[in-house]
Amino acid sequence: MKADYQQIEEALQAVDASVGAAEAQGLLAGMAGATERPDKAAWIAQTLADTKPRGEAAQKCLQALVALYEQTMRELDDDQFAFQPLLPPDDSDLPQRARALGRWASGFLVGLGLGGLGKERELPKEVREALHDLDAISQVDMEGGGGEEDENAYAELVEYVKVVALMVRASLRPPVKPNVATVASDKRLH
Repeated sequence: MKADYQQIEEALQAVDASVGAAEAQGLLAGMAGATERPDKAAWIAQTLADTKPRGEAAQKCLQALVALYEQTMRELDDDQFAFQPLLPPDDSDLPQRARALGRWASGFLVGLGLGGLGKERELPKEVREALHDLDAISQVDMEGGGGEEDENAYAELVEYVKVVALMVRASLRPPVKPNVATVASDKRLH
């Protein structure tokens, strides 16, 4: 089942989480940018920090977050670039979508730090520039608007954020160690 922005947003609101759907997925994508497979429990704990979820609302929220985790990780690793930032639907007001995109970018930057990316790590120039851009996007504040030009600018920013998330994951995550059996069989073939 595909994670739905409104469903995740409502599940988080039901447990009084200070983090919304967009920021929660941004946090996860950032953590995934710095590590091969972020710890699911650590991400959920960070997403639900300062809450005391109980009962049915807590159960629904945990189910929604687990589904979001699985979908996000699957999409981030997809060869067809299926990843999409979790944002309000296109029929939502543009200022609401822009604020959610800003929160997604903010979550991503926090997630990089939680995933283990420290200031001492030397980053490729394109990654440094992209993270600087995400910092600017995280501070977006739009009032009114919604004309075709604004819609086009928003769509371009969403696509840019998607590309940045995929680029950072490809650039920063630890290299996958080759399977010893595969390496040994490859050597025999040559």
